[in-house]
Amino acid sequence: MEGHHTEYTIQATGQLYDAVAYRPLIVAYRNGMPVRLDELGSVVDSVENDRIAAWYTNKRGMVLVSFASRVPTQ
Repeated sequence: MEGHHTEYTIQATGQLYDAVAYRPLIVAYRNGMPVRLDELGSVVDSVENDRIAAWYTNKRGMVLVSFASRVPTQ
């Protein structure tokens, strides 16, 4: 999860194959209620880090990561 001033890493112990599977992930509790990842922003398939490239046996690597961007409240 990346914001303007802070970034967080979510570590999963299972195998989820796309970002949609992370939408119900509970990331915090507020007033006794769970805050789920999809309530914080859009959950979309993307790359782990768009600032670097990964290679494996001379071929471009691919990484599956969930990325959430904060949605401004009105």
